[in-house]
Order: sequence, then C-alpha cells, then structure tokens
Amino acid sequence: MTSYELEPEVAGGLGPGTEWGPGRREITRLDYEFDDWLGDDLVTSTPVTLATARVRDAIVDAGLTGVAFAPVIVSRSDLFAELNDRELPEWAWLRAVGHAGRDDAWSGRRGTLTVSDRALALLQQFTLDRCVVTPIAD
Repeated sequence: MTSYELEPEVAGGLGPGTEWGPGRREITRLDYEFDDWLGDDLVTSTPVTLATARVRDAIVDAGLTGVAFAPVIVSRSDLFAELNDRELPEWAWLRAVGHAGRDDAWSGRRGTLTVSDRALALLQQFTLDRCVVTPIAD
C-alpha cells in the first residue's frame, strides 16, 4: 500500500489569537491569519492544516478515519487586503489523529499530513493545485 505526504499551500500563519497549552506543545485555540489565498481547499502553516468546509463535509460523509476537525478563527493580515480581493470560504482545522497502516490520515515524518490511497482519491476531487503530493512506499 502506498501512502502520500501532503504539503499544502502556505497561505498565512498562526494569528495573534492562537493559544498554546502548557509547554507550548499543543495548540488549544487556533487563529489562522491569511496573508494570501490562491484557491486551494487545503492550506497549512506548521504545525496546522486547514480544510475548507466542503472538504470537511466530504471527509465526514466518506467516513475517512484518523481525521478530527476543530473550529478555527480565520483572520486576514494587512497584506491579504493588498494582495487578494476574494472572499474566504468557511474553514475547519483538520487534525490528523490516526495511525499509519490503520487509518486514512495521520501525522507522518516531520509532522506532515499523510494520507491513504482512499483519502488522496477523495481529496483530489477538490482544488489542490499548489499542494505537493509525495508518494511514500510502505
């Protein structure tokens, strides 16, 4: 079975409303501040990945495993206003909580979102023009 490491578009970073748990090991409240957005349905900024609501809904409807969703505060930087006049869709924080070989999504090497064949097939139905997909032989 092949799995795939995904490196989505970096459209911004952690915003000022992001809160960390003890020891800054885990984010407890996520504010993703967009600097730009080129239209992909997945975006990232280490250590988080966001999915549009339509991707979230498709993942839930398909019953993919190893994925949990959490709310995200979406903000726009001053740079966003200069670079982009499009409306942002609704976003969800995509948390890869699964295990390799058992689930459809997990946190792989370097904490990168890693997915199964089944998950990749679903995600490829959406816009991922700037997402680098690297096959990993298991």
